[in-house]
Amino acid sequence: MKTHPFISDSKNLSNPQFISKWANEFLPKPEPPRFFRPLCNRLARQNQILQELEQRHHDNTKKIIGEARRRMEMSIRQTRDEQKAQLKEKRKVDKNVKSSSSPTLKKMSTSDTRQNSKRSSSQMNSGRVDIKKSRKDLMLATKNGITAKDQLNKFKA
Repeated sequence: MKTHPFISDSKNLSNPQFISKWANEFLPKPEPPRFFRPLCNRLARQNQILQELEQRHHDNTKKIIGEARRRMEMSIRQTRDEQKAQLKEKRKVDKNVKSSSSPTLKKMSTSDTRQNSKRSSSQMNSGRVDIKKSRKDLMLATKNGITAKDQLNKFKA
């Protein structure tokens, strides 16, 4: 007749690690009281989310370090070429986003660009100056429609 190893050795009974191993094996796990169960579930979910975030952060850190090492090994010319390519891609994406977001504004802007392309640079510059002057006049205008210059002339006279 073969006996169980827990019963056969009397020295095992004095070993606390052996006892805790078998106690964990056979004794039921203590459950929290009903009041604490939702709290424990929430904490378990938060712990799981935290572990996922830590893993994601770890992966991103690895990726960033790898990218930095790769860039350090590249020459200056290769780095500049890569930056130019990234900038071109970004501009394409920005252009696509702008065109898809407002089709009515796109129609207006295309007609404006056609008119602007017909004008010469000197006409464009003179137009800007006129706009600035008219803005100043509007700012100096009073409620009665009399400009500040006219009021100064009346005051001097």
